[in-house]
Amino acid sequence: MGRRPLPEVEESRVACLYCDTDLLKYVSEFLNEALPQAGFKESHMWGNIRMLVCFIGCAIATYGHFGCKFPTESIKMGCCALGYFAFSGLTTLVDWLVIKSSAIAVLDPAGGPVIFVDVNLPKFTTTMTMTFRSSAATVSVSRDVGHYFGTCTEGGKPAGGYCSHQAVWDDTMQLYDDYR
Repeated sequence: MGRRPLPEVEESRVACLYCDTDLLKYVSEFLNEALPQAGFKESHMWGNIRMLVCFIGCAIATYGHFGCKFPTESIKMGCCALGYFAFSGLTTLVDWLVIKSSAIAVLDPAGGPVIFVDVNLPKFTTTMTMTFRSSAATVSVSRDVGHYFGTCTEGGKPAGGYCSHQAVWDDTMQLYDDYR
């Protein structure tokens, strides 16, 4: 598959260049808009599984709270509380083992498993890591955030907190090529 052109995504400004949450949010929002425009279909399977597990846990807790009478059905209430915590733990396991720091999950246009696109920026560092991962392979690229965001216009970098969409897109497409 050849290089895909940069999709039309509206420019927006990062509120604070020193806030890792703002930087991660901006790159994640860009990927959520750009990848579907480029022909990658979004996969909601694991998000839906997570919501179903959460719903079951909350339904059990709701039944325990509103459907059981305290003195006479205290064993049933205790089982409901345990059931809620079990399903809450299962939700945490899905987050920890499958979803991780995924910005978006897409279906591979060439066929194959769901690809999770992770974006990570550890606290107190300037190195942002983008990762394509699935059950078949994992590839990643790490760059300084100054490669994507800038405070000046020197060297073609963006000005005043604006993101270089082209830089993010080039790295994303390079990751996809390496993944394939």
